[in-house]
Amino acid sequence: MTSEFQFYRVNELTKILSVSRASIYNWLNKGTFPKPIKISDSVNVWRASDIQKWVNDKEGEDIINE
Repeated sequence: MTSEFQFYRVNELTKILSVSRASIYNWLNKGTFPKPIKISDSVNVWRASDIQKWVNDKEGEDIINE
């Protein structure tokens, strides 16, 4: 399966990125984090490829203090 069809929920992102859920939502509110895809009223997911691109773009930056 390619990353095009792999998705993460917020709890998985907190583990992958080693940040809090609040950090992810703060970045979303600032417009500095990829937007999720809403797949139901209560479920949002992020494309793995979008997260990988975001991480690659952030290499060398201090993302925690954004």
